[in-house]
Amino acid sequence: MSHLLAGATVVLGVVVTIAGGGAMVTHGMIADETGISGWNPWLWLILVAGAATLLVGVLQLAAVLRDPTSFAEARDPETPAPS
Repeated sequence: MSHLLAGATVVLGVVVTIAGGGAMVTHGMIADETGISGWNPWLWLILVAGAATLLVGVLQLAAVLRDPTSFAEARDPETPAPS
């Protein structure tokens, strides 16, 4: 399960980063055609958020692949739960 969540975080980071880049290109073309300022801090925020999400996902995936038992919820049914 941890592998799937870490992989989904990586995919989400990639999708957000690509979407932010596409929005930035589109905004730049519109700004160039209309003569307005092309500066849009919200698009930069989307790019940074996507890159940060991607970084967190890669770190999670590396941690899960390094030690798969560290995030495992499974335990031996015979062993009593910690109190």
